[in-house]
Amino acid sequence: MRSMKNIFELSGVKYGIPAEYKGTGRDDVKLLSIDPISGKYSRTKFAGIGNHLSSGDTLVFNNSMIVPSSFKLYSTRQKKYVTVNIGYSESGYIAEFRDINKAVEKGERFIFSDMSYLEAGEPLEQFPRYRNIILSDNFNLEIEEKAIGRYIKYEDRMPDFPESTYRNVYATVPGSVEYPSASRPFTEYIIDELKRKGVNMVNITLHCNLGSLDATEFTGKGRLLPEYYTVSDESAFILNRALELGGRIIAVGTTAVRAMATVYDGRFNPGSGYTDIFINQNTETGVDGLITGMHDPTTSHIKLLEAFVDISLLESAYETGIDSGFAWEEFGDSTMILPHLKHKIK
Repeated sequence: MRSMKNIFELSGVKYGIPAEYKGTGRDDVKLLSIDPISGKYSRTKFAGIGNHLSSGDTLVFNNSMIVPSSFKLYSTRQKKYVTVNIGYSESGYIAEFRDINKAVEKGERFIFSDMSYLEAGEPLEQFPRYRNIILSDNFNLEIEEKAIGRYIKYEDRMPDFPESTYRNVYATVPGSVEYPSASRPFTEYIIDELKRKGVNMVNITLHCNLGSLDATEFTGKGRLLPEYYTVSDESAFILNRALELGGRIIAVGTTAVRAMATVYDGRFNPGSGYTDIFINQNTETGVDGLITGMHDPTTSHIKLLEAFVDISLLESAYETGIDSGFAWEEFGDSTMILPHLKHKIK
């Protein structure tokens, strides 16, 4: 069997293309279904996801919407344009200087289209790929996003897609700097079909910060970059009602899991704030199953998946997905980790 560290490489780095650019529907992507209780997995179409869900199940969607946070800015010191991705911290903004991190110096200025600028500060202590930044007094992020902002891409070779490509059914709250893409295959038709079947829907918010950390960055640190979340009173009530009735709670996306685990202590508590929670197989999440994309095994996402499925089963299922031509990342195919029996993982 292939080792997890080589699976992504052996996949040929096959990135997904938005379904609408292939003349198909968003729900025409493939679905890798894994049952952590029986140890079985299967390949099917996402359009048939209703066959795996039952009345009383609750799907939890992240309603955060991506904003254009990638900019081509002019470095006054290096005399060239470079890609700068802007994220956030609890106290301000941070940035990733794509491909030139090691060449950036503290105090170096990068100029926006209206001649406002950002100034590179110190690297973050635990995650030095990112730097604190200082913004000029005349800087307006919302204006710059509309003027020259682009959407952050996982793969630089991918073209720039229009705004509509990044809009999901429940995405209504702007704030993510990277695409919370797990709910992308859910069309209005599928949502209506699931509601008729008795599947409940609930929204929470977690604004995705800059990219998933590589293994060398997160190992041993027990935390990730902070991300802002909100779990409303109504959402907490619905989730706790599902706990009481014994229905399965299924997160749509690893981002939803992070928000829910942050407020879970045997019950779900409403609240908002920043979370840097790092989830692994020892984390109590309150979540029974997960619908997500195909994740690079070298990133922190894989450790989160281990909260739902044994790594050896995940490895075997991923290998099957690769052999079946599954595509990766935000426009790729989907994975569902869900016990087919009505009892909890956690």
